[in-house]
Amino acid sequence: MTKDRSKFPQIKTVILDMDGVITSERKYWEAGGLTVAEILESEVYLGLNPTEFRADAPLEQLLKKCEKFLPDALVLELKNRAINSNWDIAYIMMALHIVGLLRGTLLKQPAFRDTIVSNGLTKETLRQLGATLNGEFRVTETESRLLSAFLEDKSLEDKSGLKGYELMTSLNDWLEKNTGITAHLFSRGDEFWKLCQDIFQEWYLGDRLFETTYGKPPAQKGKIGLIQSEVPILPLEKIEALLKRLCEAGYTLGIGTGRPYKEIITPLRNWGLLEYFNSKRISTHREVERAERNIVEVGIRDSEGMPLEKIKHLSKPHPFVFLRAIHPEIDDVALYRAEYPAHKHASVAIVGDTVSDIRAAKQINCLTIAVLTGIGGTKARPQLATANPDLFIDDVLGLSSLFGLETS
Repeated sequence: MTKDRSKFPQIKTVILDMDGVITSERKYWEAGGLTVAEILESEVYLGLNPTEFRADAPLEQLLKKCEKFLPDALVLELKNRAINSNWDIAYIMMALHIVGLLRGTLLKQPAFRDTIVSNGLTKETLRQLGATLNGEFRVTETESRLLSAFLEDKSLEDKSGLKGYELMTSLNDWLEKNTGITAHLFSRGDEFWKLCQDIFQEWYLGDRLFETTYGKPPAQKGKIGLIQSEVPILPLEKIEALLKRLCEAGYTLGIGTGRPYKEIITPLRNWGLLEYFNSKRISTHREVERAERNIVEVGIRDSEGMPLEKIKHLSKPHPFVFLRAIHPEIDDVALYRAEYPAHKHASVAIVGDTVSDIRAAKQINCLTIAVLTGIGGTKARPQLATANPDLFIDDVLGLSSLFGLETS
């Protein structure tokens, strides 16, 4: 089989996002919802509803909490704002809850302000915050109202155009408006963000795999691991047939995903799909984290000549994760400095399901292909169109037509 019938004969390499393209993201959304539920309800954290929360409860019971604490509509809204990481989505929703709880607490116990400002958001201060409510907690706002109130408030700088990390930064403005606290309690990568990340990973990986991966036990045991029930987004035999045809036609296949390395390798290996991808072109959250560390270590300076102690995050919509898959031979610092042969990007197609994917790919002038198998399905097309992808396909199987691989 050849590529003679391809509508894009210049394309030699195809880089695929995973979630919403090959893998279903459902288990990640569920892990996010359970993260919010655990921090709010469990006595290990805020303890606002401890009799209703058990980490080892039946899965059906736990999944009802996902629908309550992180409905699909909220995930879609945040992904449309270029919040691509499910860790960030859970963190944002928890931050909005914290602001509401602090507002109520400080009306009764203003002295708690000093505690939270001095110590930040830790397990201990979360427990203290929960204790100050003295069992009086009631859910008065749905998660949808929490998010819409934050996004639509007009007394702050108009947030309608804010996306990605700029939107996350405005959480501190929301905190000040509602509580008068001027300290920056919310920052991506801070202690509270890492706490949310750990709990998320506990739910997704389960007790055993979490401890194996991170070298520490989960804070609350009893979690089987949602990864065990993960499924591909389309029938497996159809996905495998597509990948096989692409490889036989001479395309090089890579991955550019926000998932940690092990969390993408495990399902791909279990499903028998890993062999179709070039191992040097698998770029994940592991590679992004490594690059962020390396760039700081070499002492790159900002536009004013000051050493960078913290760099701009390299997760999508930054294009780094795709650049790493396209240029495996170039080191992290050179990629960050854009020291790569950009003309080679004309031979690369990037396939994704979110605004972040398309924005990242457009920045480096690759052919951008949007699939409609993400959280919004076909209804996500208008929002994806705002990022101006070159092409839309219903699902990844549509690559067969684009590249002329249909069998006669």
